[in-house]
Order: sequence, then structure tokens, then C-alpha cells
Amino acid sequence: MANLTPQEKRQYLLAKYNKRDYNISDVELCKKYAVYLNRAIDKLKDWTLVCVCDNEEQAKKEILWRKKYHETNDGDLVLDNDKRFETFRDETKNVDQNGNTYEPGSELMKIDYNRGGNMLEVLANSANALPAANGFRGIAHYSGIELDYVGFYKIDVIYEVS
Repeated sequence: MANLTPQEKRQYLLAKYNKRDYNISDVELCKKYAVYLNRAIDKLKDWTLVCVCDNEEQAKKEILWRKKYHETNDGDLVLDNDKRFETFRDETKNVDQNGNTYEPGSELMKIDYNRGGNMLEVLANSANALPAANGFRGIAHYSGIELDYVGFYKIDVIYEVS
């Protein structure tokens, strides 16, 4: 740098500190759609993030199936769309971080077959063992999930930079 002429130094510094060009269309690649729920519109600051979608159609679908559930009371809409129920129909998704499938704990497997006990009894008794204790999610776990989708929804455009 010491051996450069003033003109060369100027060119060097201009090249070094020149702002990098970016393509404004690249912002579309990181665009996401956030769906928010507010149960009472009089509390404008109480928006709760429901989910993040890749496109606007998915975001609208998240709102519409909740609306349809309250119109028809069709529980299959909830089981098919609410992520909290994804292990209800497919227990193979009920796994820990090592990929091991959760099974009922030994305390739930004590079935008195002389009394006519069966696996449904194990599932009914799963309320005694919380999922955090042994990981098994029985019917009692799903019955404890609140299905209050009533309120006001909004979709916001957000940008994910990772």
C-alpha cells in the first residue's frame, strides 16, 4: 500500500469500500407468511403466532379449516390439520430425539385380563402418566388439547434470513 500512487490508492479504496450489489428479487426467496390469532380484538397487542407458511394459499388454508371446523364441528378437520394431533393417527411419529418410538410405560401395562382388561384400558389410564414423564401420548393427552380457534386472524409477510 505504501508503494502505490495516490491514484492507485484511490482506486484501491473505492474498490474496497464499494457497496456490494444485491438483487432485489432475491427477497422473494426468503418470503414467508405468518398467521396470527387474536381471541379478543379489543386487545390489539395480543396476537399469537399460529404458524408460518411458505405461501399465501397455505396461510389462508390454515384459517379456513379452523373456520370450517367451527361451522361443522367435524373433528377430522382437526386431526388432519392441527400439528398437535399428528401422532394421534400415526403413532410412528411419536418418537424421541434418538428416533425411538414411545411406548406405554410399565405402570400402564399392568392389565388384569381376568377382569376383561385390554389395550383400551391402558389408553384410558394414560391420564395417570403425562407425556413428559414417559413420552407416551395416550387418549387422555389428546383430550386435554384445547380446540378454541375462535377469534380474529391476520396474515403478515415475514422474511426468513438464515
